Amino acid sequence: MAGPLNLVILTSASVSPWTAPRDMVVNANHVVWCIAAGGNGAVGGTGTSGAGGGGGGGGGFMQLTYSSGTITPGTTTIAFVCPAAGAGSAASVVWQSSTAGYWAGCGGNATTTTGGTAGTTGSSVGSPAIAYTMTTKNAGAAGGNSGTNFGGGGGGGAGGPTGAAATTTSGTGGGGANNGATGNASTTTGGTGHSGTGGTGANPTGNAGTGNSGGGGSTGVTGNATTGGTGGGNGTEISNFEGPSGGGGGSFGYATNTAITTKGGTGGAPGGGGGGCGYTRAVGSTFTAGPGGGSMIVIQYESVWHELDLSRQDLEHHWRGIEIIPSGPV
Repeated sequence: MAGPLNLVILTSASVSPWTAPRDMVVNANHVVWCIAAGGNGAVGGTGTSGAGGGGGGGGGFMQLTYSSGTITPGTTTIAFVCPAAGAGSAASVVWQSSTAGYWAGCGGNATTTTGGTAGTTGSSVGSPAIAYTMTTKNAGAAGGNSGTNFGGGGGGGAGGPTGAAATTTSGTGGGGANNGATGNASTTTGGTGHSGTGGTGANPTGNAGTGNSGGGGSTGVTGNATTGGTGGGNGTEISNFEGPSGGGGGSFGYATNTAITTKGGTGGAPGGGGGGCGYTRAVGSTFTAGPGGGSMIVIQYESVWHELDLSRQDLEHHWRGIEIIPSGPV
């Protein structure tokens, strides 16, 4: 009978290497899911010809299943790289090493009006000491572009185990994760991810996406503020609470010559791209580009069953001090 399955979650705050647990069973139940970081959105411009900022790209994805190689429980260490949000297209989430291992690309950061590039699909390099089969690999989505007198572009969704994320080519809504068919956001409503629904556009703050769908774009300015909606970060493709995430929505483009505070929506973690800031007419406006979601590595392994073996002394110790009251006459 198989032992219980356990999950270990690594983020950019985790320290490499990972040590195989002492009770680990080395078999095909050892699976590693890697979601690369999403890119940051870009700030908008000001003036009569100001332009909105593009959205950050969504991170790439890969799923690895143990195949061969020596893993000694309690002893073997496995190196990894788990980049922080906004690491950019030159960075990758890595299992083992960048010269002999497995990697998937992070989403690119947006540059002015151009959305960040899509995080590349999983790949292998060299001859890893511990071999895995790459059972699934998918790219993220590129961030949405913006333009003159536009709102900010939506962030791209992350790739996932059942599909690449659709490119967020238009609209201020963030892209949905792990859903290439309908994940694109073409309006202020976030794209549909593998789970949940896209956030709707709202004034002054777009609504957050649920599941791993995209955040809604801001549809106006109230109190001199506009903010894109947060991308959904509650995918369930890996476990009941983990999966790739949706992109953040862009903030509103504002033609009135009044200084405002404008913020792009935060990309869901892990892997969602951040939303861009819309343009503003007033030169003194304050811009905060939406940050992307960081990387995540989820490790599954089977552990050895531990049989319960209580001696009489253990039982006596356990029950000591408990008075047993008879239920009837004695």
